[in-house]
Amino acid sequence: MKRFVISLICLLCAAVAKPQDIHFSQYNDMPLTLNPATTGDFVGGVHRLNMIFRDQWGKTAPYQTLAGSFDLVAFDGKWMTDYMGFGIVFFSDKAGDGNLSTTQANFSMSYFKSVDPFNTIILGFQGGFAQRSLDYTKLYWDSQYDGVGYDPDLPSGERSTYDSFLYPDITWGIIWALDPPRSYNSRLGYSMHHINQPDIGMSDPQLVKHVVHWNADFNKYNTNFHLLPTALYMRQGTQQEITYGFLLGFDLKEAAQITGWVRQNFFAFGFMHRWSDALVFQAKLNMKNLEFGISYDTNLSNFRTATNGYGGFEASIKYTSQIIPKWKKGASRY
Repeated sequence: MKRFVISLICLLCAAVAKPQDIHFSQYNDMPLTLNPATTGDFVGGVHRLNMIFRDQWGKTAPYQTLAGSFDLVAFDGKWMTDYMGFGIVFFSDKAGDGNLSTTQANFSMSYFKSVDPFNTIILGFQGGFAQRSLDYTKLYWDSQYDGVGYDPDLPSGERSTYDSFLYPDITWGIIWALDPPRSYNSRLGYSMHHINQPDIGMSDPQLVKHVVHWNADFNKYNTNFHLLPTALYMRQGTQQEITYGFLLGFDLKEAAQITGWVRQNFFAFGFMHRWSDALVFQAKLNMKNLEFGISYDTNLSNFRTATNGYGGFEASIKYTSQIIPKWKKGASRY
């Protein structure tokens, strides 16, 4: 019966409720899904590859999301201190027994406008196509319970089709980047997703999603310790998500500030709280041009009983090329 209830919830989310987006606990490690203005905004090189996998609620009501992105820096040194970023990002999300699936691929670009040596305004744009589908034959229906248990051979009395719908999607964003020497840097951003409010083939169009995000790196001069606070606010229709927390970072090997050829190694761990939903434990390790991250969401909501206490596990990996432009040397690598 519990499985039926969860399947019904998944179906209602797809067909009745306002469609909601994917989310990651390690949102800073899949930045192009957060804000297109993050395209090209990284240190340690001119090319970046990110991958992340999320498995939520185990076998009880599986939600699995795979995402990846590739971005690069372009026109550096051509326009004085201004430059651009270009990238591509994709994700594939499968939710529940009915395999409510969303697959999306976007092209992303950004423009970095230097205000002064320490402040930069970044504008970003993202556009692409998504496909959403639902397999009704894999859902559990009340009419298939015979009073003793579930019998898949009983007719459901419902439609037995596979729905699929293709639609365009557009996003824009802006970031204020603050990069004073050594001791502190931060990113404050805003992005608006689904500004075209596409028809996704369900009861309602895709709602506009508003995202405000902030992260910073505080490093006391001449120490190996970093405080890395982060915060995220997302609102889509009547649904909202508030996440905040911090990591403690430790430099295992300091980067060369002049040549850039000796790469910084670091380890960081900490936690975040997603309001009225979950407590997230996170750790990451950087070794030269590779960074690995893991996190686990401990479910704090009323839904934890239906999911048998399962939370959400995430694993991420980032690769950054070893070519370091002169205007990026010495910046934070978190």
